[in-house]
Amino acid sequence: MKMFALLNLPFFRRYLELGLNADMGIRKDDFRIIFNSIAKNVIGRQIAWTFLTKHWNDIFSFSKRKRGILLRQVTLSFNTHRDITQLKHFLQDRNTDLAEVRRTAEQVEERTKNNIMWMEANFLEIVEFLEHHGYASPEPL
Repeated sequence: MKMFALLNLPFFRRYLELGLNADMGIRKDDFRIIFNSIAKNVIGRQIAWTFLTKHWNDIFSFSKRKRGILLRQVTLSFNTHRDITQLKHFLQDRNTDLAEVRRTAEQVEERTKNNIMWMEANFLEIVEFLEHHGYASPEPL
């Protein structure tokens, strides 16, 4: 699994970069499809998040509200204290333009907090149940 992850890191980044480059022939609306596909992937999620935070003010400058869609998608599975720390840092950065997506940003932060609470309340119990029924504990990526 780790070898597969390492092989795909440049692949994911390259597609995201191509999606932002107008000279590559990829429509701006299609960038969302590329981004969402990578963000849904367990390996690609962190790459998509890093890319989004790095290029936030460059993405969809013609329609800033669409950035909210990307933010919602990439943070869908955020469920750790590390995730909320990164999210808060990004949202509170004075260089992050949230003018058109303030409400979405608030919802994403609230959902992440709820995900963390759910994990804290249920994760160990689920792992124990699965181990008791013959399934192995998940290995960290």
